[in-house]
Amino acid sequence: MWKIYKLHTSIDETPKYIGITKGSLSRRKRQHLYDLRSAINGKLSPKTKWMLEVISNSENIVITELFKFESINDAQSKELELIETLPNLTNSKKYKTHITEWTEEDKVKFQTHAKKVYQFSKDGTLINEWVGAKEVERHIGYCHSAISKCCKGIYRSYKGFYWSYSLNIDHLLKPFTHHNCKKVIVEDIYTTVNYSFNSVEEAANFCKVSKSTIKSAAKGIIKIVKKQFKIKYYEQK
Repeated sequence: MWKIYKLHTSIDETPKYIGITKGSLSRRKRQHLYDLRSAINGKLSPKTKWMLEVISNSENIVITELFKFESINDAQSKELELIETLPNLTNSKKYKTHITEWTEEDKVKFQTHAKKVYQFSKDGTLINEWVGAKEVERHIGYCHSAISKCCKGIYRSYKGFYWSYSLNIDHLLKPFTHHNCKKVIVEDIYTTVNYSFNSVEEAANFCKVSKSTIKSAAKGIIKIVKKQFKIKYYEQK
């Protein structure tokens, strides 16, 4: 579920910041407090400046849930609606300004250098199409650098989504196999049939035991698993 939340003080419940998150509110609050480190370098956003004033006055910053949505599009729409209508918020302007409100010069400059980004759910459904990674950050605050790394294959996913420069994400929908995964051979001592698996996890699921049991058996620590299986790692000749 996507949550719309507000930041306010323990004394005044008037919203001073509107945000969106899929994680826990306590974790999101910690992230906001962590942002205060930017003050050391003198980079004070309106939100950071307000938070410092609250803390200096010995007040507490409180995070409160306002709405819940199943769809990220519905959540984003509601977030933008609140940001546009509520007064005296500390949200940065980049979250308030839609791309259609840029000057023509800005749009041409941005679209010339940007690379189109596609946002997918974990089941492969196309959710949104963005002009570039920075447009995503501009709208919903997701780190453009992390999105770019997903598109380049450095990260697999970010914020619970797949990000790609291409509409073809078949490689992301395949079961993930770590490059260090070892093939495992499982021998049924009663039928003398050998079963080959691409990973310890697959062998563990087949034998209905834990992965640590499979690893121990493959190393010779355990001789027989469940009184039926002999386990060993595949050795390439």
